[in-house]
Amino acid sequence: MVCNGCSGTEFRHLAVRGDGAGIQQCVVCGLGVLVRPSADPQAYRGDLRESTEVLAGPDRQWAAALARLLLPEGAVLDIGCLDGDLLDPALRERHRASFDATTAVAVFEYLPDFRGGFEAAMFMLKQDGFLLFEVPLISTKSDDEAWLQGSSEQIYYPTEASIRQIVEHALGCHLVGAEFVIPDQASAYVGVVTKTPAQLSRIQAVFDCLLPVARLRSRNAETLGETGRPGKPDALSETHRALEQARQAASFEARRSAAAAIEAGELRNRLAQATSRLDAIEGSALWRSTGPLRHVGARFPRLARRTSQLAKLVWWTANGTLMAHVREYRHRRAVAEAARGGLPARYPEVSLLVETSIVPSPAPPPEDEPWPADRPLVSVVIPCFNYGHLIEEAIRSVESQTFTDIEIIVVEGGSTSAESRELLLEVTRKHASERLTVLMQDKPHRAGANRNFGISHARGKYICCLDADDRLAPTYIEKAVFLLETVGYDVVSPALQFFGNKLDVWAPDARPTLDKLLIGNQVLTCALFRRTLWSTAGGYRDSDPSTGHVHEDWLFWVRLAALGARFINIPEPLFHYRSHGNTLSNSDAVLELDAQNYQVRRFNSDVLTEEAMAAARRRSDVPQRLPQSYRQWQRSQFAIRSAGPTLLLALPFLVLGGAERLLSALVGHLAARGWRVILVTTVPVDALHGDTTLWFEASTAEIFQLPRFLGVEHWKDFIDHLFASRDIQLLWVVGSAFMYDHTPALKLRHPKLRVADLLFNTVGHTANNRRYADCIDMTFVENTEVRDWLLAAGERADGIELIESGVDLIENAPTASREEALASAGLSGAGTVVGFFGRWSEEKDPLGFVEIAKRIPAELPVTFVMTGAGPLEGALRDAIDAAGFAPGRFHLKGAVPDVKPYLRACDILVLPSRLDGRPNVIMEALATGVAIVASRVGALPEMFDDTQQGYLCAAGDYECFAERIVGLASNGEVLARFKVAARELAEERLDIRVMLQAYERRLRKLAAT
Repeated sequence: MVCNGCSGTEFRHLAVRGDGAGIQQCVVCGLGVLVRPSADPQAYRGDLRESTEVLAGPDRQWAAALARLLLPEGAVLDIGCLDGDLLDPALRERHRASFDATTAVAVFEYLPDFRGGFEAAMFMLKQDGFLLFEVPLISTKSDDEAWLQGSSEQIYYPTEASIRQIVEHALGCHLVGAEFVIPDQASAYVGVVTKTPAQLSRIQAVFDCLLPVARLRSRNAETLGETGRPGKPDALSETHRALEQARQAASFEARRSAAAAIEAGELRNRLAQATSRLDAIEGSALWRSTGPLRHVGARFPRLARRTSQLAKLVWWTANGTLMAHVREYRHRRAVAEAARGGLPARYPEVSLLVETSIVPSPAPPPEDEPWPADRPLVSVVIPCFNYGHLIEEAIRSVESQTFTDIEIIVVEGGSTSAESRELLLEVTRKHASERLTVLMQDKPHRAGANRNFGISHARGKYICCLDADDRLAPTYIEKAVFLLETVGYDVVSPALQFFGNKLDVWAPDARPTLDKLLIGNQVLTCALFRRTLWSTAGGYRDSDPSTGHVHEDWLFWVRLAALGARFINIPEPLFHYRSHGNTLSNSDAVLELDAQNYQVRRFNSDVLTEEAMAAARRRSDVPQRLPQSYRQWQRSQFAIRSAGPTLLLALPFLVLGGAERLLSALVGHLAARGWRVILVTTVPVDALHGDTTLWFEASTAEIFQLPRFLGVEHWKDFIDHLFASRDIQLLWVVGSAFMYDHTPALKLRHPKLRVADLLFNTVGHTANNRRYADCIDMTFVENTEVRDWLLAAGERADGIELIESGVDLIENAPTASREEALASAGLSGAGTVVGFFGRWSEEKDPLGFVEIAKRIPAELPVTFVMTGAGPLEGALRDAIDAAGFAPGRFHLKGAVPDVKPYLRACDILVLPSRLDGRPNVIMEALATGVAIVASRVGALPEMFDDTQQGYLCAAGDYECFAERIVGLASNGEVLARFKVAARELAEERLDIRVMLQAYERRLRKLAAT
């Protein structure tokens, strides 16, 4: 069984319905599903009704009112419980992007395809439309009995997590919603789904106003219902009650019996699977070949046991995990001995060190008043113990922060290595500045004491502790301070990126609460926190290493939470943790997790009272402070020097594509010419699309991908902060719908701001370009098709700048050795190489490339290669498998760090796009000396000469593509001529230096006006 919400394959038993049917729940997302739903779609009743008139029923009046509030006028589709029609592709296609809103009350849970219902509803919406829906909810806040005793036609039993998995992750949309507890029944979930962040912000504002009122009315209704009941039931009501109790008892027995039957069936299945695996093992050649060893082991069991133990010791030693297994063995033996004695397991008698290294300091200014101008807002404390050879990297990472209102306090913690102390002093002299202070301890101290010593001398409102062997990402402190200052959190921590011995990413719990922190540490060492909290908590406390090590930061975070601190973790990996050899965190003295857990509770017992726990739970919700627009910390500009203007470049995302290659080259050129470039992205994407952030990081540290670190409700405040803290003269919008929507407000607040746009084709973002034409000072285009479209749409000629894009002719030069090129691409021995290099999305038609490849005769020595990433990856892999290509015929490489080795190995580039502008890959192919077979769309006819450097075909005409490829692969002379002509054309018309200079010249002129 595969989960309809997340495609997971692990399920657990959830419940048994009143009719005895079993319900399984996905372990990953929590979506519940009927074990054997009806395969007949006619079993699900309903009808398709258009316009809000159909929402007049008593159970739908709330939906009608909310729909009218969100959409006073427009086309609304109300989806009843359909006869399977909603999932009919023909129906979806007929109503594609037809409605301003769709409503679905008690619909999706009855459909055979729960996720498909959401997909179909969103497919029929316009780009700025919304879906209003209501579904029953499996919840911990109410009894689910009403749903389990309800309709026998219900198939799905969702949780909020499963709904968000489908809407936000599977569909890439935006969700606003809330759980409503129905008095005397169960919970329902009411949500609104949108395609755009701008629409989401509007709907979120409505929800924020309505939600408290709705919940108050619900509570009042429940209270009135309770007080209005008669105090003494009559005989008839007693009879009804007795009958109801009997019915419930019978239903309970039926469910228990069915649950036992299901459990027995699962056990039988597991037994059958285990037996099958055992048969396969015993029938294998390895099992048969090791038979003599097993016979010896059976005859001499003690020898076999010793041999096994020795093998384990050798393996653990080789892996460096020997001491961890020894500690685990000791712990298990202690637990076992305690159990044999009938006593609870005893933990080590750990004690805390008396020395804290806290020194008296003047009281800091009040936090609720503007922070004094002579004090830094953030103090970064870097303790260093025997890490003098690494601390420069830590210091440099702090000096490179985009937030510059910082002081750095380095604490030499009494290192036992004289060389380390000397190196530290040498490094601090090299980085000497007013912001850097060095404090020396006269003897060795533990990590917590060294942090306390540094914090005692800190003058900042917020504290960040950074170990000397770790690093911070450039934007971390700025993002954390935003959440502290404008949202009202007390502790902010990021996700973690390992470097060194491993490269994993670890993201702690998004919203650590006291209850969660008492289970495990979910906050990183480098978290930013209020200095006043440190004072209230009494600082860090170190455990005595002779009695066992307890992580001092875990002790500290639990204490802050018990004192009422609110925590949040940024999901973006902004903390770079060095993985290298033996450190304090993995030393032999570190206690097992359960032992540390016990000590954390024990040492914080004075603040872990019932009252404190209850207060911490009340405060754990998202802070209710309104954004303060940085009034507290706008007192200083972020002092990043630039010789040229400051440009904010707004993109939807940084995925693998030609636009990102072009823009990264342009950002690099501008930065080299003295420009300050700030990057903002506004659309969440997953790893399937690829990530090109590294392309831009070489040129600017100021990259803010809003969906990675911030809720959409705070995006406008953060953009306002960027403008308030930086002297931005030019805003360049390249496909960001959110930034289009926010541009009028920015122009109003910043009258001197100039706004540019960049359009690659005549669809998509052209609508926003026209909608906000009055705010846009200059629109850049790459081809005459888009320029002519804008002129026809009423744009001024002097408001359009046509700059043809280009490529680096040196980096994209052809290789002298074909054999080396093939080897570099992993295609040694290949015949004619035909390639597709681009995004795997519908407009690029990667599935069409597979169709073209299928049409090439098998006897023709042609090899196909694809690189890229995108949402069609699953469908693409399925199509390749179904095509049944011979081994070595078709190579799917996926996302690659550099496409140039594959282009150099390629003879023919195929681009079957259904929609395109002036694709970068065509220019790269021409520069590399590759023949082209492409669709006749967008600016492609302008980019090369048909029958000179390649051929043009109608989009979707796969037969034409195949014929042209066969012709070139069969005629080496023509192919060679095309390849030479391709390079000559690139040298004549595609030099990137011309493009870069034209853009910079026009942007500089625009910024100066």
